[in-house]
Amino acid sequence: LDTTDVVHHAWLTQCIQHKRLLELELHHVLHATPDTQKYLDERMDEFGDSYTDPATVSSLKQIFSRMKKKRKSAPPPAEEIKEGGENVGGGGSERKMRRLLSDEEAIAISSSYSIFRRCNVYLDIYAVRGKMSTIIPYSLLCATGSKIRLWGGKVSKIVTPHVTHVIVDDDANYSSSLACGELSYKANSMAMLRDLRKQGCGTKPHFVSKGWVDACIRAKKIVSEDSFHAEWRDIVTGRITRA
Repeated sequence: LDTTDVVHHAWLTQCIQHKRLLELELHHVLHATPDTQKYLDERMDEFGDSYTDPATVSSLKQIFSRMKKKRKSAPPPAEEIKEGGENVGGGGSERKMRRLLSDEEAIAISSSYSIFRRCNVYLDIYAVRGKMSTIIPYSLLCATGSKIRLWGGKVSKIVTPHVTHVIVDDDANYSSSLACGELSYKANSMAMLRDLRKQGCGTKPHFVSKGWVDACIRAKKIVSEDSFHAEWRDIVTGRITRA
């Protein structure tokens, strides 16, 4: 059975109505092969909420219905069950904390697609920091920003004391300085840090390369920034140094 997908007949009916092969949705699948399950996991969460398709009133109703069913069917934690099966109410502090969270917050905490939920990232995609009109066309960091948002992070358009990471595209193959963001130069980065200190920021953000984002996604958790320090250019000599 692990080599065959089992789908609801409604999917076939909808394909005939639309006269084309439709994408499988979670509510269509009764049993999925590992490959199909992986494909579904990349497109939507466990409740069928798509990461890319816009939500509709109908789709939201279906998603909330699945969330309620899962919460009702979920067994109590093992530490709350006696030998005879009676709920004894252990682990009170954890249950209280869960009750304080909304459904969306509880899902975000347990989802692998919330890796960067505590990260506020500034992308070095501007020739002049703080000026949106100086964005660098076709910067590879634009794709990095999409990954951060998809996995639950925030992308800031300006550097503030709340920024946790500054991501610099340290591709040494760039032949033109026009392809480099302002903060890829060490002197500019030092000036930015001085500005943060003047604003009363006690900690400086991590300066990392875009490889750190990909490494976190592969590991499905935040990995150490130590191996992904960004490389800075010298404005005068053009030499590359580690952040």
